[in-house]
Amino acid sequence: MNKSMELSETSASLRQAAAEEREALMQKHRAERDAAAQAHASQIEQLQQDMQAAADEAQERYLALQEDHRALQERWETRGPRDEDVELIQQLQQKNGELTELMRTSEERMAKLRAEMLLREENYNNHFKNGGAGTKMLNANAAMNAQSGVMDWMLKKRDSAGRKGSGRT
Repeated sequence: MNKSMELSETSASLRQAAAEEREALMQKHRAERDAAAQAHASQIEQLQQDMQAAADEAQERYLALQEDHRALQERWETRGPRDEDVELIQQLQQKNGELTELMRTSEERMAKLRAEMLLREENYNNHFKNGGAGTKMLNANAAMNAQSGVMDWMLKKRDSAGRKGSGRT
């Protein structure tokens, strides 16, 4: 019976040793698990702090950029004209004035030419109607002076051009 007792004691001691070893392994596993959980929790906390810091920095940068944009927008809206733009506007206003004056004088000349053409048509009709017999003008001075008021501006240019170009004395 010794053998069976020995086996029984050996078996009990092996069970005891296995139980102690298992308990030691379980404690080691719990310790490692708790350490990993604690490391994971601290890592999560660190990442959340980093994320919050990055979000705060991004918000500050956004506010700074928004302020810069507002300042630039205000500067853009209150900017003065460029010198070359002012000069171009003045040139265009001067050219517009010149062209307006040219158009006004052209309209005046066109009205004078139209009056002259009507006078000539009436004069032609008076002289050559009825097969060339026409009607006689009684007042020759009035007929001569009638065209002088309309044609003065044309005759002055012709006289000055004739005098300058003739070269005769």
